[in-house]
Amino acid sequence: MKSPTALEELIEALRCLPGVGPKSAQRIAYHLLQYDKTGAARLAQSLHGALQSIRRCAKCNSFTELELCALCGSPRRDPSQLCVVETPGDLLMMEQTLAYHGLYFVLMGRLSPLDGIGPREIGLDVMQRRLADGEVKEVIVATNFTNEGEATAHYISEMLKGRDLRITRIARGVPVGGELEYVDTGTLAQAFVERRLLEGLKVIELGQLIAGPFAGKFFAEFGAEVIKIEPPEGDPLRNWRKVHQGTSLWWHVQNRNKKSVTVNLRTAEGQGIVRRLAKDADVVIENFRPGTLEKWGLGYEQLAAQNAGIVMLRLSGFGQTGPYRDQAGFGAIGESMGGLRYVTGFPDRPPVRPNLSIGDALAALHGVIGVLMALRHRGTHGGRGQVVDVA
Repeated sequence: MKSPTALEELIEALRCLPGVGPKSAQRIAYHLLQYDKTGAARLAQSLHGALQSIRRCAKCNSFTELELCALCGSPRRDPSQLCVVETPGDLLMMEQTLAYHGLYFVLMGRLSPLDGIGPREIGLDVMQRRLADGEVKEVIVATNFTNEGEATAHYISEMLKGRDLRITRIARGVPVGGELEYVDTGTLAQAFVERRLLEGLKVIELGQLIAGPFAGKFFAEFGAEVIKIEPPEGDPLRNWRKVHQGTSLWWHVQNRNKKSVTVNLRTAEGQGIVRRLAKDADVVIENFRPGTLEKWGLGYEQLAAQNAGIVMLRLSGFGQTGPYRDQAGFGAIGESMGGLRYVTGFPDRPPVRPNLSIGDALAALHGVIGVLMALRHRGTHGGRGQVVDVA
């Protein structure tokens, strides 16, 4: 017996849902008509209302009932970061991680030339217009790791080359809680390829002599790009203590794996160079007397105004605040005030210096720990950096 035309149309309409074939559509239709007419009416009314009221957000291209969605209209979001996702569902998953606090752009698809889906079909021209105001500093590409998703990510990175933007891709590899025995070989191979400790981290080192360079040394040894800023006459450490073939042995220990740049920080040109380097840096290390960087326009607040995610490690004798902040501070003074010099040596002789600069070394080590915690906090709670103040 032939089914009523209205029922046939309902069954055919239900087949537009993902994963619903003819049999499933038929089952759903009969269930709604036989057991849940109220639910069917509510479904029809909700669908009609959604089609009438829901539109695309003017900024992120996701679904909303207003001109701007709640995320784009929130003053708590970081406008310097833009995460590019394929669908509103992907956006929802990113939000559920609670790890990202920037803004989004939803492509509503991915590049697929065989299906006639090109850059304009997924709104890349709209995204480019959004980036034109210069407010976004980092674009995070979070497309799926399918062939089409990878092609889309590659196209976006190439499209944005030459702009003053940091382009990053979400990481991939072994999932949290995953056991290697059950991970497919492709995923495991990718995890090896993308392994890193501090690779990709950019550190600007403004320090001289011991404490600042000692902290920078750890980042350089574990793969970070450390750019050491030296005055025209060079870091005094180059000629400090034991010299071999014109250069101090201490220099080789403290500054291996770093890139040295000669900059006169007392000039406007030199200060501009550091500001440009710090624009996309992760960490700045300094061990000048408190207030010196601010005088040069290179303090934390000034650098964070152009790079909200920057972490600054400040190493000084007595810290950035307090009654002794303006006093000159060296490791020997800290060791003396802390009592270490009192317990070294012999009762009938003056205090003996330890066989290493332990005051500088301990301050630098605590500084490195603080920076790593600040970077962890930035990655977990969203884009802002902070100051690590070590005395």
